[in-house]
Amino acid sequence: ATGTGAGTASVPADLGTPAGLSSYVSPLWMTSGGCSTPDFPLSGSGAYGLAQPGPTAPFGMVQLSPDQLLSQRGYDETLTSTYIRGFSHTHSSGFPNASGGHFPMLPTVGGVTTTDPSQYGSDFSRDSEQAALGYYAVRLARYGIGVELTATERTGWHRYTFPASEAGTVLIDVGQGLGNYVADASITIVGDNQAEGFATVMVHGNYGNSNIVTPMTLFFSAAFDQAFASFGTWNSSTVVAGSRQASGGGVGGYVSFGASGPSVVVAKVGVSFVSIDGARANLAAEAPDFDFDAARARTVSAWNEVLGRVQVSGSDANRAKFYTALYNACRHPSIYSDVDGRYPGFDGAVHTAAGRVQYEMFSLWDTCRAQVAMLGLLLPERCHDMVASMLSRCQQGGWVPYWTLAGHERNIMRGEGISQYWADAFVKGLFAGTDGTAGSGGGEINAEEAYQALRRNATELPPADGETDGRVGIGEYISLGYVPYDAKDTWLSVSASLTLEYAANDAALAVMAQILGHASDAAMFRSRARNYRNLYDQGSGFIRPRLADGSWLSPFKDPSLYSSGRQDAYTSTISMFTTGYTEGNAWTYLWDVPQDVPGLAGLMGGTAAAASRLDQHFAYDSVVADPGQARLLWGYGNPARFEYYNEPGYQVPWTYAWLGQPWKTQAMVRILQDQVWTTGPGEFPGNDDAGGTSAWFVLSALGMYAPMPGTGVWTLNTPLFDEVVVRLTAPYYQAGTFTVSAPGAEGNPWIQSAALNGQGWDSAWIGHDAIRRGARLSYRLGSTPNTGWASAPGAAPPTSAGSRGSG
Repeated sequence: ATGTGAGTASVPADLGTPAGLSSYVSPLWMTSGGCSTPDFPLSGSGAYGLAQPGPTAPFGMVQLSPDQLLSQRGYDETLTSTYIRGFSHTHSSGFPNASGGHFPMLPTVGGVTTTDPSQYGSDFSRDSEQAALGYYAVRLARYGIGVELTATERTGWHRYTFPASEAGTVLIDVGQGLGNYVADASITIVGDNQAEGFATVMVHGNYGNSNIVTPMTLFFSAAFDQAFASFGTWNSSTVVAGSRQASGGGVGGYVSFGASGPSVVVAKVGVSFVSIDGARANLAAEAPDFDFDAARARTVSAWNEVLGRVQVSGSDANRAKFYTALYNACRHPSIYSDVDGRYPGFDGAVHTAAGRVQYEMFSLWDTCRAQVAMLGLLLPERCHDMVASMLSRCQQGGWVPYWTLAGHERNIMRGEGISQYWADAFVKGLFAGTDGTAGSGGGEINAEEAYQALRRNATELPPADGETDGRVGIGEYISLGYVPYDAKDTWLSVSASLTLEYAANDAALAVMAQILGHASDAAMFRSRARNYRNLYDQGSGFIRPRLADGSWLSPFKDPSLYSSGRQDAYTSTISMFTTGYTEGNAWTYLWDVPQDVPGLAGLMGGTAAAASRLDQHFAYDSVVADPGQARLLWGYGNPARFEYYNEPGYQVPWTYAWLGQPWKTQAMVRILQDQVWTTGPGEFPGNDDAGGTSAWFVLSALGMYAPMPGTGVWTLNTPLFDEVVVRLTAPYYQAGTFTVSAPGAEGNPWIQSAALNGQGWDSAWIGHDAIRRGARLSYRLGSTPNTGWASAPGAAPPTSAGSRGSG
């Protein structure tokens, strides 16, 4: 196919092997920016994946994408404005707040008459857009220029097709960032076809942490395949023709090719967080020539290797959802080290990642719940390097990371996810070094060092002069058994959810401590894992915040009396952060006890009573009778209590497995897959923080989920596909494949019976050790529930109070 309005370059439908998988990826699917907020509720129609449509390699340092003037996030398919101000080289995918936007470049025609991006940009028609894996194309209507983009791990590629007989000019606006401000920048025109420089973009925090501002400095070296006919720079609004250098916060440069020059120009841009020398080296290593199509082919091949870690058999629609989700789940964390392994550390010095890749942008509150489990299964060598990257941050900065970006801690979310992330990787054997054939070849991770860092984080606060806040309220959590509510403290105002998250983190630490031989620590953390009980109010039947004196925060209003998923139980408002809870309310967090569902059920009056309340949470009878009501009954601003799109609710459908009703897990997950996950722009179920929500879909489609990371337990649901073949990676796995067979899966959501390696299997879970050895899980499915399968008390998954699933 030929990109509409994008020149004459061929756009292959698919490149690389295994054939066909990349063609299922739709980068435009999750680009909607309609963020649900108290002021702009989406009333259940709403979705805001916030992914960028432009090209990137797997976990690429470069995420090259168009930037629209009205969107701080870069691209927003739902904006009525179709205006592009440039194509910048760094983006965060899935977040509602901006970061990066380094070095936006925009092709124009004629001379430079303005340096204001609101004036020099161009409208475009959405009909002229193409977005495929490793490729984006659009026609800039104002200038009649076709733009094509591709990217490798550390380079961004532009191909511009200028109108005939027009002088083509490229603006490089190093003084512009995404929704942030540029503190310092520099550009130098080198020779007759190069431009180099750097920009320090100041990235603001989000969700009550707007005072957090961290610098994100990136260097670039750009080369063009045509010599410049003229060039110049600007500082603020002053343009200086023929100038080769400009420095300051509002600078940029331009290069022109002349009216009689070639109509097609290719630019390749290498970037580095270390230095301009590093950017040059990355460019030389990953872009040895100016062959745009070959660069794209290499990236598509790299993506096909990632996508090919799992082969699924089913309808094209579901395969498109699956492989697009897998694609988006593998965009972050991002590569941070140069081709020679160098990267800037937390201590300000330049370090070298020996034999592995250094990663950055760890949104751990978002990714500890699903993405770590997905990576550990499909890309264990990448997961190994990510844990090693985080441990190096701890070594350099003195504390475990929480939410890091470009060498700085941002403390964006309340709570803590690193304990579950590291414990999950450890329990699944991912601390082991590779044998050099599976990927980066990183060495063994010191498990004891990692554990002691996690233990310190769980028992004391970091130094006051450091960047990391740590487990806020940890002293009171230890002495009182809960984090007390404090309206004056931004963090402690969500004390109930903090308590629940710390308890789940402690459950994961208990497992790690037990395996490492720290029996007394394991007992301590198992005890602390039950701290959720200290906030369960028998009178209301909810988890409630308490004050330091032990009294309940009052007056409490039953959220079920209000027709909103996030009705504040203490006020009449709807908000992202309700009183006592992070991104949820009393209904959301009632079920955030995956480490001890039987204990929670006991507090509710027993298994039957808990199952009845869970039915109420899902509006189970209504959505099973009419699955089309799911979007109307679930989600923020809607009558039911289940928030399908947000991290605290990820694991809730699998809660039924502990209550002896696994057929209800099967029903709820399938309705989510069919009714909530659709493939049109604006139809993504929630923002996709660093790929966390996408990872949820990938795992659920495989027929399994890890509700409690760090235990090695996979809780089962009906697969979405007739057959799933996961290609396992040595040395983390002792077999070549893990296979799930479920004939007729798409039309038959209920499990009738199961077999594991040919033997009848009547449990609602399997252990990771079984997968490690190369399990084959086979199902017989039906169109009606079998309430007998895996419903006996002994069939429920083990709790994580020291248990490790072996299967």
